[in-house]
Amino acid sequence: MQLLREVDFKQTRCNARDVLKNFRRLERMAGRSLIDIKSPIITDMPKAP
Repeated sequence: MQLLREVDFKQTRCNARDVLKNFRRLERMAGRSLIDIKSPIITDMPKAP
């Protein structure tokens, strides 16, 4: 009795390729970018509570 089924590496590779092929389209459909690059803001001014 096994806890997990055998892994079909060929099918797993095919599924991963399908997801990665559609990644940019799905990202645009979601309406937000996963790469939001912002510069760090370094300031010596204290913040008000």
